[in-house]
Amino acid sequence: MEEDMNLLNIRSDRNPMVVAKQTDTSSPARRALHPVKVNVMQRIRSFLGDSSAPGSASKKVSSAKKERGSSAKKQCPARNYDALPSIDLQIFYDDVPQPARSIERNICLSEDIMALVMKFMDMNTALNARLVCKSWKKLVSDANLQPLEANLKGEELQTGLDAQSLLLTNRRLENNIWTQSHACSMRTHLSRQETVTEEMRTVLVNWLIEVHFKFRYREPCLHLTIQLLDRFLARRVVPRRRYQTAGVTAFLLGCKFEERQNPHVGDLSYITEYSSTRQNIVDMEREMLLQLGFDLVQPKPSCFLERFSKAAGLETTQRIDGKMSVSHSITLFFIDVSFLDYTCCGTKPSLIAAAAIMCTLRVLNRSEWTEKLAYYTGYSRYEVKMIADKLEDRAGRPLSSAMQLKYG
Repeated sequence: MEEDMNLLNIRSDRNPMVVAKQTDTSSPARRALHPVKVNVMQRIRSFLGDSSAPGSASKKVSSAKKERGSSAKKQCPARNYDALPSIDLQIFYDDVPQPARSIERNICLSEDIMALVMKFMDMNTALNARLVCKSWKKLVSDANLQPLEANLKGEELQTGLDAQSLLLTNRRLENNIWTQSHACSMRTHLSRQETVTEEMRTVLVNWLIEVHFKFRYREPCLHLTIQLLDRFLARRVVPRRRYQTAGVTAFLLGCKFEERQNPHVGDLSYITEYSSTRQNIVDMEREMLLQLGFDLVQPKPSCFLERFSKAAGLETTQRIDGKMSVSHSITLFFIDVSFLDYTCCGTKPSLIAAAAIMCTLRVLNRSEWTEKLAYYTGYSRYEVKMIADKLEDRAGRPLSSAMQLKYG
């Protein structure tokens, strides 16, 4: 302390108002809590213009000002600065606790504080917090906020990263396609038709679900079929006599794009009881491709289903001994229900998949929505709940013949 006082040219025995305390600059907390060196008497002398005070500002003024100051000082009585009351500024800091050197570390690793923070932490913050230390990583894992590939290595890790990259690509492509105008045209595409009604669409979609099930094709084929049919009806007015031909042609294009073995055109004409001839199907195929601009690569509910199911802790879409898991069958059931509902035509495929996941979790009596699902789906619980309630209401009605055949 004495060395510091000498450096500042301060004599504490003559200035009882001087409070000089050695500060520790090891941490910002100590610098904030410790008082700085204060020389009250020096400031008073500088203000009054006393040139005798050490370090006074009067030493820096011009000689003319010194003379005027000295003459003015002779006319004034002498001032006894030592008689001024002493002020001990340290009393203002007596109640301030001294922080420990590891205060930052203690705060970060306090279990009570960390547990409290975890209650209000979202998925994005949790992904960053788990990188801080092992304690945060364990808490994030216990809260089920770790990424899906947290414990994977090697090829499994690379497969998961590729799946996440594909999910982000599909979501970006979907956002570019599903603009407000596109969603409005899909939601009201039957209003442009002169003879096709909502009931006729329900009958045709029910028939396509049954045809798809009997051909034993994969689910992406059916999802693409319904999507192509609705997109074509939104662009072209189709007469009633060609409506079934449009449906069977959309099924043919879906099989060509998604399956290895395609059905013969003659077989498709046969299942329509020859109401659609081979030439009619070929002509409709050409017309449909021209209207759609040969664009068959658009996100479908099946593009998001596998990743969403993994985020929800459900079994994936892989078949086991030719049969699907119970949870995956329930999810596909609600997606097929959305196809039968005309009001869902203007809903994004990713939102349909997320709503089917929520309905599946409700059936299995599990938590219907979590932070992890909100992160991977990109939808809040409120957004998904509106569609999920609609699907549950639609599923509560009597099932169609195709739904009974497929899920009965």
